[in-house]
Amino acid sequence: WLAGKAQFGYGDDDEATTISSAPEHYPTYYFRHSFEVADPAKLKPLFLRLLRDDGAIVYLNGREIARDNLPEGALAHATLALGATPVESDFHGFDFPGDNLVAGRNVLAIAVHQSGVDSSDVSFDLELREKVAERDRPGPPATERRRGFGGGGGGFGRGGGFGESGAAYASAIAIDFGGRKQYVQFTSKTVAGVSAEDGSLLWRYDAPSNRSGINCSSPIYLDGHVFAASAYGSGGGKARLVPDGASGFKTEEVWFSRDMENHHGGMVVVDGCLYGANGGNGGGYLVCLDFETGEVLWNERDADKRRARKGSIAQADGRLYYRTEEGDVLLIEPSRESYLERGRFEQPDRTRSPAWTHPVIANGKLYIRDQETLFCYNIAQAGS
Repeated sequence: WLAGKAQFGYGDDDEATTISSAPEHYPTYYFRHSFEVADPAKLKPLFLRLLRDDGAIVYLNGREIARDNLPEGALAHATLALGATPVESDFHGFDFPGDNLVAGRNVLAIAVHQSGVDSSDVSFDLELREKVAERDRPGPPATERRRGFGGGGGGFGRGGGFGESGAAYASAIAIDFGGRKQYVQFTSKTVAGVSAEDGSLLWRYDAPSNRSGINCSSPIYLDGHVFAASAYGSGGGKARLVPDGASGFKTEEVWFSRDMENHHGGMVVVDGCLYGANGGNGGGYLVCLDFETGEVLWNERDADKRRARKGSIAQADGRLYYRTEEGDVLLIEPSRESYLERGRFEQPDRTRSPAWTHPVIANGKLYIRDQETLFCYNIAQAGS
């Protein structure tokens, strides 16, 4: 076992001790530290500070004392964290229950869980010390509180704890519904419809927003319904727009699914099926959901057959154009039944950076950008 100074981890270039990433990465890493206590009864209140990327559970002498960003219940080596960590270099705070400290040797054991099997980094550090009154506050780090990641105050929808709504990363769409032209925008904490005439708020739907406020994919509108999704432990929700009074509307949630945590690759609906990548910073895979019910029709989750990893998507002429973060460009036939790949290529001169730019189709041409390089491919049918 490695021993050394914290921070432990790999992938961020800020580690004091680098641990193994393994060829396919480990879903969970384990740490242990022993310390001596002469007389537990004489200790002042203690405070535990935990830096983890992505989730962690802490045990003292075999008893769980802290759990953060992990599901409830028993945890296994393959259990994944609830989402990626927005702020990876700050400490989360916990009041330390010292009632099971013993005189002599005590053992802290920590398991750090990744949010995905393809995660590119892991981080861990821990400090146990006397609590500083009026300064040490249990909960997320101060940077998360300032940015509205949660940790107190009133909440909206599933996220909770947001500050004032601000811009996120999604582009707006224009719709006509209920006799009103509207602009629909996914802000930092809600999906909102505003009047094109005077900018007044017509309706809002909070559930798809994540606690980080990092909402990247544009919402989808179809037949009086709005769908939006985000990563970082959130998911995707479909809401029905319902006229409510003379000048407004309300939303009624139809379904919500954590099987469409779309990060920034976008989604499309074709013939009643919703296609997009499910996964955040830790990676992910292409998934197909029934747009009516939210049922998962198929996905590319299984590692032994994962032909379509997390990526971005576009649709044209009855085909899906899908670009994985590794750079492969896939041509997929839409199907409710199964994944049907009809072509694949990799652009020349690939950089080492993740391929995040969406494919663009216009006038029979496919445009692919990789950092400072732009490629154009003729995809028009012969003779057209």
